[in-house]
Amino acid sequence: MLTASIIGEVLCASYIDKKHRMARPQFTVDTDWSYAYEEKDVVVLRKEFPDSPFHCWMGRTIIQRPMREIADFLQDPASVPIYDKHIVESKHIKVLSESETHKDVIAYYLAEARECLVTAKRDFSFFVRHTHFDDKYVMTVLSVDHPECPPLDGVPRAQLLEGSGWHLERHMGSNSRTLVTYIVHTDLKELPPIIANRVLKRQPLNAYYVKSHLMKLHLQEEQLSATFYLPLPIPQSHEDSQKSYSYSGRHFEEQLSVRAFTSRQTEIVNRGAVTLPQNDSSQSCWDSTQVSSHSHSHEDNNDTEPRMQDHQPATDPGFTDSD
Repeated sequence: MLTASIIGEVLCASYIDKKHRMARPQFTVDTDWSYAYEEKDVVVLRKEFPDSPFHCWMGRTIIQRPMREIADFLQDPASVPIYDKHIVESKHIKVLSESETHKDVIAYYLAEARECLVTAKRDFSFFVRHTHFDDKYVMTVLSVDHPECPPLDGVPRAQLLEGSGWHLERHMGSNSRTLVTYIVHTDLKELPPIIANRVLKRQPLNAYYVKSHLMKLHLQEEQLSATFYLPLPIPQSHEDSQKSYSYSGRHFEEQLSVRAFTSRQTEIVNRGAVTLPQNDSSQSCWDSTQVSSHSHSHEDNNDTEPRMQDHQPATDPGFTDSD
C-alpha cells in the first residue's frame, strides 16, 4: 500500500507537470496538487488535506544520471546528510527483509535546525521500503515505534506521514536521464502548523541537492579518467624525445632510445636487407644467419646487429649517425 500510494501521488501530479516540463499556474486540472513555486530546476507542488493542517510537498526534477545510480545513492543512509543539511545523524537500525527487488528496514534520523541563534532538534524512527521495478524505483517511509529507537530526552519525535518518499523513473525511456520526485509529508511536533508548513516548503529542494552532488561526482570521474588516459604527444625530433611531459601534475618521461632502435630495424626489414625466420622459434628475429645474400658478411660472428646493404639509406630525419 505504501508503494502504491507514492506511485498514485506521482501519477496525479503528472497532470500538473505536463510532459515533464516546467509547471505553471495555468495548468489547472482536477487534482489535489497545485503549483507552488519553481527553484533550482525543481518544480514544487503542494497538496492540502481537509482533515489535516499539514501540507504535503512534492519536488520534481530531471537528473542526467542513470536511475540505478541515483537509487543506490538514496539507499545509503550515509548519503542523507549530503543532500539534507538538517540531518546530523542517519542510520539503519535493523534490516527486516531483503531481496533483489525490495528491501525493508527500520531507520533513524536526528535532525537539527538553527534559526536566529536558536537550535531546534527533532528525531525520527521510521519504516523504509525500497522497491525496484524495471522502469522505476520507489522509496517509501512511514514513522513507526521500535524498541531499538527509544525517544531522546528533550528531543520531540517528529512523524513522517503516509505518502512521503522518493520516486524515480526513466525520463522518456532514456537510460541516462531520470525523472526524480521527492514527496515530504511531516508533522514536526510542537510547532504551529503555519510554521511547520513554512519550514517544510523548502524540503523538496533536496531533489536539487541530490542532483548537484551526483553531477559533481560524475564530473570528477570524467576529469580523473582524462588524467590517466590522456595520450602523450609523439615527439617530432630526437631532441623532443628527451623532454618531460606533464599532465595534471603527473610527469611522464618519454624515452625513445628503444623506440628509435626498433623503428630503424623495422625499416631495414622492409627494405629487404634482412629476412625474418618463418618457423624456427629458436632463432632470434635479428639472427645474423638470416642476413640476405645482398648484404656484406662481417668478421665478428658474435655480432647480432642487422646487416646493411652496400648502398646505405639516407640518415633518418631527426637522428644522427651516433644514434
